[in-house]
Amino acid sequence: MTLLEILVSFIVGLVSGVASGWVVSDIFKKNGAKEEFYKEFSDDKQKTVRFLQSLKLELDIIGEAIKSGEKPNFEDIRRRIDNPPITLTFGSGKITEVSQSRIQIKNEIVAEVRDCIASGDLDVRGISSLSRKLFRAQIEILDIETIKK
Repeated sequence: MTLLEILVSFIVGLVSGVASGWVVSDIFKKNGAKEEFYKEFSDDKQKTVRFLQSLKLELDIIGEAIKSGEKPNFEDIRRRIDNPPITLTFGSGKITEVSQSRIQIKNEIVAEVRDCIASGDLDVRGISSLSRKLFRAQIEILDIETIKK
């Protein structure tokens, strides 16, 4: 084997190694990005459900205060409503239309709770109704899906 043949073999091996490494690396990057999105999507669903649970709990506490004739404290629920979770994956365009409508319904329910708290127009029946809506919204949020590709 001549020096030229060795050099050509070395260059061919080097080029094929770099090319195959680039292809394999690109495949893993794509899979990693997809896995990262699904992890963040799952985290966003859990954060949203915990947010809705906390609103439901605060409403239940307010309802108990009203039942017992005490003046309810609205500060905790106002603070929670004013600090909703940041859910970037919900607006990413990678979720189904049905899931988008579920998120919209959740937003409407939270707005309804906010309006009732702001107006102070709450009774035990209204709180019970809002509490049921929040519970349903929790289940709906857990059912949201991404677009299948």
